[in-house]
Amino acid sequence: MTAVGTARRPLAGLALLAVAATVTVAAIAAATAGLHALVVTSSSMAPTLDAGDVVIVDPAVPPAPGAIVVVDRSGHRVTHRVVTVNSSDVVLRGDATSVTDPPDPAYAVVGTVIRVVPAVGLPAIAARDHPWTPAVVAAVIAGAILTAGYRRHDASNPSERRP
Repeated sequence: MTAVGTARRPLAGLALLAVAATVTVAAIAAATAGLHALVVTSSSMAPTLDAGDVVIVDPAVPPAPGAIVVVDRSGHRVTHRVVTVNSSDVVLRGDATSVTDPPDPAYAVVGTVIRVVPAVGLPAIAARDHPWTPAVVAAVIAGAILTAGYRRHDASNPSERRP
């Protein structure tokens, strides 16, 4: 094994930890600012949003025609585009559908989408659809972390021969 190949393993583990730390810090910062991060779970907004995308929602931004908002329909969150809005209700439609939704009361609007992070929520979709997914993902991450610093002994290299 070359020195370059050996150096890559610890870097891969560090990169994985850096990504996890970045996601954690971003989630804490968003929550502190009053924002919500929600996973898109259907393709009703394709091609604008795909299942597995994460939307950052700001409750302080009022809905406006053309904006994408999240509404709460009896505990089920729906992310669609605003067709019309007035003081009492909002009418939405998914980009991938040709029919508008029935009006939602204005108080059901959770907030307006201000950012989209593509595909980050795919593990959440997989965990929802396949209950064993979190265990597999945890095992893969644990294996990557445990083997990141592992260096195989190379007997053909004179500097690595054991006495």
